[in-house]
Amino acid sequence: EARLHEALHPEVGTILADKRVLVFSEMLDDLGFPNKSDLIHFMVSGFPVVGAYPRTNIFPAAVRRATYTPADLWRLSRRLRKDLAAAAGGSSEPSLDEEVWEATLEEVRRGWLLAPADEEALDSSLGCWIPSRRFGIRQSKKLRVIDDFAASLVNDALSAEETVDPDGLDRIAVNAKAHIDAFTAPLSARPSSSPFAADVRHADYAEARLVSRLWDVASAYRHLARAPKHGSFTVIAVWNPFDKKLAYFQQPALAFGAAASVFSFNWVAAALREILVGIFHIGATNFYDDFSVIEVEALADDARACVESFFELLGWK
Repeated sequence: EARLHEALHPEVGTILADKRVLVFSEMLDDLGFPNKSDLIHFMVSGFPVVGAYPRTNIFPAAVRRATYTPADLWRLSRRLRKDLAAAAGGSSEPSLDEEVWEATLEEVRRGWLLAPADEEALDSSLGCWIPSRRFGIRQSKKLRVIDDFAASLVNDALSAEETVDPDGLDRIAVNAKAHIDAFTAPLSARPSSSPFAADVRHADYAEARLVSRLWDVASAYRHLARAPKHGSFTVIAVWNPFDKKLAYFQQPALAFGAAASVFSFNWVAAALREILVGIFHIGATNFYDDFSVIEVEALADDARACVESFFELLGWK
């Protein structure tokens, strides 16, 4: 594991510093997880941002067509930069601008963004580059920063043959129904279609109760890196409310606002869920970065310890 991390591109290595990639890989081997080699390859080399997104063979088929190529964006980069600069300015809420700026600096401190660079330095290191504007919204009392990869046209340069398929309420309900059939419903109430219809319930579950818990992966996208070769498409433009001008940051971590990030994170999240279910026999579903678990109350403490130890082992804190 140490040798693997030493060989990583520095930007990727910073993002994956806490990840035990080889342990993750061995678990997926044990499951026979589809396209495991591709998933691990992109984890250690960075996920694509533009171009044709690779097939995962776990998501349903769906066509997403790109309207621009990466080369088109490079050709448009001067115009896109000019348009963004012309519209630069703070929001109608100065305190929000300050919060966004401070949140951005915190991402620099955590290695999710590189230190700010001026346009000349970015020209020198990246050649043609496309900035995406960062803005903030408040959800309840929490600030969420969003990088507008739609306005910069970066999202329009992504094509795919699949669409993500997170576990929604219907699958959570199916999970709950299966646990009810197995552990709590009267045996006479089991439908003939139940996979437990012919099973005899152990006496220990005579008065079983079900409980559930949700784990929310903090800063979910920031656990994974974008491909360093796509650095020219992941420059973030942030309004500096103190200097009254735009500041530019390169973003090695997956961006919240980039269409490709949705594919990349959900690919990894699905693999994490499959390990929980297939190896640790945890009744888990996942909806993007939320992992829901249902268990009988008598085993709840063991299930909690298992899930938390699993995330800690693989570096998902």
